[in-house]
Amino acid sequence: MRTAPGSAGIEKGIRARVASVNPGVQLSSFVSIDERLSRNLVSPRFNLALISSFALVAVLLALVGVYGVIAYSVASRVREFGVRMALGATPRRLISSVMGSGARLVGTGIALGVAGALAVGRLISSLLYGLPPTDGLTLTSAIALFAVVAAVACWLPARRASRVDPIAALRAE
Repeated sequence: MRTAPGSAGIEKGIRARVASVNPGVQLSSFVSIDERLSRNLVSPRFNLALISSFALVAVLLALVGVYGVIAYSVASRVREFGVRMALGATPRRLISSVMGSGARLVGTGIALGVAGALAVGRLISSLLYGLPPTDGLTLTSAIALFAVVAAVACWLPARRASRVDPIAALRAE
């Protein structure tokens, strides 16, 4: 039944009209379409919030992980970077070296992640409303997001590597 929003007392009128036609008919409670829709969408909304929070945690863990691995690599190669700088390497060359090693690491992670997403996509297809499990735009967006996050995580240690003082690095140890 269509009514104006906020129509008070409409339930009594409908019950009285139905009882006048057939007194044996019992009507259930009256619920607006908005309330019914809201009740039906509680579980999908919760699933979406849960998956989104897990995705955010996964991106943050990936950021911290890539940063940690690259930062450790740079810290353990300080002497090498000092020698390279002493032999004439430019800061730009050192940055590209560190970014290249990070890109190989990230490329491997992305390839494994896409393979895993395609394999597990069928299992979670019931949670995907209006999307196929192998949606190209979604996979491309996820890859682009992770690539940007990983590039930032690699750039910070690479910048630190380019600022190594060759004299201090050679004197160390």
